[in-house]
Formats: sequence, structure tokens, C-alpha cells
Amino acid sequence: MGPGDQSELNAAKQRLNQALSRLESGLKNTREKAGRAETLEEERAGIAGELEVLRSARDRLAKKLATVERTYAALEKSTDTVSARLDSTIDQLKSVLDS
Repeated sequence: MGPGDQSELNAAKQRLNQALSRLESGLKNTREKAGRAETLEEERAGIAGELEVLRSARDRLAKKLATVERTYAALEKSTDTVSARLDSTIDQLKSVLDS
């Protein structure tokens, strides 16, 4: 083996070490990305669960609101009826007192 062969061998060894370093770095990045993807999937599943709970609460509150609105409308109608009767009674009392 001559001096030229030794320098070629050293250059090849250096290129191999650089390639191995790049490969190790790539594997590390791939593992990190896989870990982040798993974490993101867990977060997504958690958020999806929270969304379902919120939708259920929204539906329940919408039903309660509809009930309250119907009750309010009925009370408003009753109030208008009572108010009209009171106005009529007041007018009758004024007529009696004025006569």
C-alpha cells in the first residue's frame, strides 16, 4: 500500500464518518418528529373530547333557553292581560267616583 492509498483511505473514512453523522442526525430528527406527532395526536384527541363536551352543553343550554323563552312569552301575555284588566278597573273606579 502506497502513500496515495493511505490518503484515499483516510478521505473515505472521513466521508463515511460524515455520512454516519448525517444519518444519526436524520434519525434523531425523525424520532423527535414522531414524538411530536404522537403528542399532537394526543392533544387533538383531547381537544376533540372537549369539543364534544362543549357541543353537548350547548345543546342542553339551547333547550333550556327555548323553555325559558316560552315561559317568558307566556308570562308576558299574562302580564299584558292583567295590565289591561287593571286599567279597565281603574277607569271604572274613576267613573264611579266622578259620578
